[in-house]
Amino acid sequence: GWARDERDNLLNPTSGYFVNAEIAGSLLSPLSDASYAKLTLSGGYILPLFKSNYLAMKATFGSLNLYEGSIPPSYRFYAGGTYSNRAYSYRRLGQNDGDSNPVGFNSLLEATVEYRFPIYGEIRGVAFSDNTAIGNKIIPEYSDTYNSVGLGLRYNTPIGPIALDFGADLANPRRQYAFSFHIGELF
Repeated sequence: GWARDERDNLLNPTSGYFVNAEIAGSLLSPLSDASYAKLTLSGGYILPLFKSNYLAMKATFGSLNLYEGSIPPSYRFYAGGTYSNRAYSYRRLGQNDGDSNPVGFNSLLEATVEYRFPIYGEIRGVAFSDNTAIGNKIIPEYSDTYNSVGLGLRYNTPIGPIALDFGADLANPRRQYAFSFHIGELF
């Protein structure tokens, strides 16, 4: 893995960028059940606008190629939840097995844009768009895309903002929505 973080503050960043790259893999052997390669790339940028208003952008790309054998479900990509597409609960975007457990996917592309703005005192607001493309090949199937929008509140504390977000899927906002709570900025 490799990472570079040039944000101005780790708990509550207001400018800067970060990039991450991770590569993992294995060959089928007595010590491994599979031959596979996995790549994850992510990055984000926070742009100060005017009077404590910010535009924050983040993207993640993931690709898993299984050549032979089998891998544990934890090696696959999952989406949905606070740090993913906020119109869905944790790992609930995409297909499920017969017991309603998420099965994950082999590829993922996620992009988030947030507009962060002051409301009153230490209370801030965000308007966001979360967009996720998933697939079972090594490149996401862009016809299988989930787009959501939402609003959130942030209360600034010394350990980072306390946040509450509400996101709804644009294709079916009355049936697919979720609330999420977290401490700290998402990126």
